[in-house]
Amino acid sequence: MHGSIGTIDGATHMTADVRPELARIAAMLADCQLRGDLFQRLDVIHLSTPPLRQRKQDVPALVGYFVDRARHTGDGGPHAVNDEAMAVLVGYSWPGDVRELQDAIQRMVAGARSQVIGIEDIPCDIRDRHTVAELYHAMAVDHESFWTAVYPLLMARQITCSQVREIVSQGLVAAGGRYTHVARLFNVRVPHDYKRFLNFLDHFHCKPPYRDFREGHPEGPTHTI
Repeated sequence: MHGSIGTIDGATHMTADVRPELARIAAMLADCQLRGDLFQRLDVIHLSTPPLRQRKQDVPALVGYFVDRARHTGDGGPHAVNDEAMAVLVGYSWPGDVRELQDAIQRMVAGARSQVIGIEDIPCDIRDRHTVAELYHAMAVDHESFWTAVYPLLMARQITCSQVREIVSQGLVAAGGRYTHVARLFNVRVPHDYKRFLNFLDHFHCKPPYRDFREGHPEGPTHTI
């Protein structure tokens, strides 16, 4: 990545972008222009960084860093994030990893309404996904029923059909594409309420094709929890 490289004593610094060189080496390996044994000699240290969704403890520190960075590169702005907003940022899965978090913070700093970023400043797509994660957790972990956790919110239009579809998609990932397992995961009585559950999903267009989540399907599974 593009950044600054310095000597241990801090006396010398230089900028570098290693991505083009890494891409060139990968292309040479693919075209057999670089001997594999030579690459193995060069590939002495391999660093593997887990995705941000597996390092939720790092989110607050990264948020603070990106807020300060956005303030200093712009025209000022908020200097902190309140607890409610931080809880949403920590709970979000960040499929775009650290770069998505950085971009989101830049948007929040630019559009914040006060000196402290609140939940109302968080982009809608992140807030919606946080709601999905909360509802899924309520059913899959806290054992709340679909009929008490999700159904009332959709009927009151506090969540959307697309959010329900995303919740069901996460259930299908966990259940290997089997709706009977999804129903049990969501604490729907099988077989008593199973047909009602499927009819409800059909009626509101919240029923993803199970085949997309079966092992070996070319397009699935495509969702992660």
